Amino acid sequence: MKWLCSVGVAVSLALQPALAEALSGNHPLTPEARDAFVTKLLTKMTVDEKIGQLRLISVGPDNPKEAIREMIKNGQVGGDF
Repeated sequence: MKWLCSVGVAVSLALQPALAEALSGNHPLTPEARDAFVTKLLTKMTVDEKIGQLRLISVGPDNPKEAIREMIKNGQVGGDF
């Protein structure tokens, strides 16, 4: 069992450079196309949605789940801790 774990770790370490190269390859959007996409998206968003993107909430047992669901549904949350 120890041998199998060692082989698994060795294989995953050996494949990391190939995976990193594949992920950092050519991006489908040029910087100009990306900027145009972002500008178009921002013009569609309301001020409340933009403010919501800046707001991070803490999700855990102390916070009521229904309130969090409602805030997410209303676009008032940009991310969580």
